[in-house]
Amino acid sequence: MIEMIFFDFDGVLTSDKNDIVTTCRYVATKLSKPEKEIRNAYEKSGDVWDLYRGKVTESAFWKQFYKNLIGASLTSMPYDKFEKLRKKAFGSTKLDSKMVYLARDIKESGYNVGIITDNCEERMAVINEKYNLYTLFKPIIVSAEEKTTKHEISIFKKSIKKAHTTASNSI
Repeated sequence: MIEMIFFDFDGVLTSDKNDIVTTCRYVATKLSKPEKEIRNAYEKSGDVWDLYRGKVTESAFWKQFYKNLIGASLTSMPYDKFEKLRKKAFGSTKLDSKMVYLARDIKESGYNVGIITDNCEERMAVINEKYNLYTLFKPIIVSAEEKTTKHEISIFKKSIKKAHTTASNSI
C-alpha cells in the first residue's frame, strides 16, 4: 500500500527547470548583464555535481564564480556584496503553486509527501526559510547533505529510511 509520495524539487515544485536557471537569471538581472554570459561564468566555476554531492561548498563554488565574473569583466562589485547576492539568488526561486497545492491535497488525503532533490544545503535552507517547506514535506532529502545524488540508488535508500517506510510503499 502506498503511503509515501516523493517529489523532485526543481522543475517539479518550482517554476524553473533547475537551480542554475534561477540563479543565473537573478545574477544577470542584478548585474545588468546578458544571462548567457553569466551562465558561462557559472558553468566554469566547477563541477556542479561536486556541489550537489557536498564535495564542494557553496561558498567555494561562489568564490570561483565571482572570480570568473571579474575575469570576464562582468562585475566590479566587491566580493562581500556579491556573497550577499547568493542568498538573494536562492530566495528568488519561485514555487509552482499548482504543484504545491497538489502535494497539499495528497497529504490531506492521508499520504505522506517528501522531497528528494539534487541540491545544495544552503540553497534549500534559504528556500525553506522563505516558504516553510518542512510544514508540508517530510522528509526533505538534499543530495549535498546525503553526499549522493539521484543518479545513485543510495539517496533513495536513505530517503525511504528517513521517511520510515519501504520502497514498495513509496512513489
